[in-house]
Amino acid sequence: MSEKKRSAKEFFMDNNKKNLKIFIAVAAAILVIAAVIFGVYIFTKVGLIDRATIVDGHITGFLDAVEINANNITAGTLIADRILLKGSESGLLYALNNLGELTSTAVDTLDGTILTQRTVTADKLVANSITANELDVTNIFGNSAVLSTLVSQEAFINAISTNSIVVG
Repeated sequence: MSEKKRSAKEFFMDNNKKNLKIFIAVAAAILVIAAVIFGVYIFTKVGLIDRATIVDGHITGFLDAVEINANNITAGTLIADRILLKGSESGLLYALNNLGELTSTAVDTLDGTILTQRTVTADKLVANSITANELDVTNIFGNSAVLSTLVSQEAFINAISTNSIVVG
């Protein structure tokens, strides 16, 4: 039995163009896979991705980047030297500022009223201004201070400028 040799056009037009659709789908899949592999290869060569692995359409590895623009990042653990939090009413700062019965419209700053008294600790605190009713410190260093009352066991002061001093 000899079959008539068909042209490519006849082959692709058989079965309501089913063969053409299958061919296009396979070609597109091959191109996508090639593009992903080539992209990972390029990123690996220029140092953006190190030790890349592709499994089930997910690329894993080490991304080395200065800046990433993303709407959503899912991470098991986020490690950072510095995190800048700002945003909107769906952000972390807004949520913290509105815990329980507290209400605040701040979205770019942490409202101090949500902090538990005597719980802020730090090796170093950098601030333009600190307002407190009480500070328990060993040493205070500064170029100037405006104080209503100073209570101390000891004080080593180079100069005092005041309207009055009450002792005892």
